[in-house]
Amino acid sequence: MLAEALETEMEGFLSQYRDLRDGQDRQRVVRNVYFPEREIETGIGPVEVKVPHARDRQPCHESEPIRFTSALLARYLQKTRMNVQHRMSNEKANIQQGEGCKSLGEGTEALGITRMSGLV
Repeated sequence: MLAEALETEMEGFLSQYRDLRDGQDRQRVVRNVYFPEREIETGIGPVEVKVPHARDRQPCHESEPIRFTSALLARYLQKTRMNVQHRMSNEKANIQQGEGCKSLGEGTEALGITRMSGLV
């Protein structure tokens, strides 16, 4: 079901740029393979996900590249782990300074992360 939603999201993204052409009169934004498969934690348990990838044929020096970013998933799990680690070190500093501890769950829940063991 998640895979179908990602495919639908990709099709919607590509349809926005269907008429956009590069310098050689080719379709500028095209479908291009998948990012490596990764496991994400959801409310029903771990799920393997392959996120589709789009390629902008326009050279980067001519204009800002057009990139597909899924609204359904966090961009990269590795970055999410780094963000959680960064937030945890900030919270540790706050505790040491006597400022208390904020909930780490706020940002991670929005990203679909339900289990944080093994992140640090």
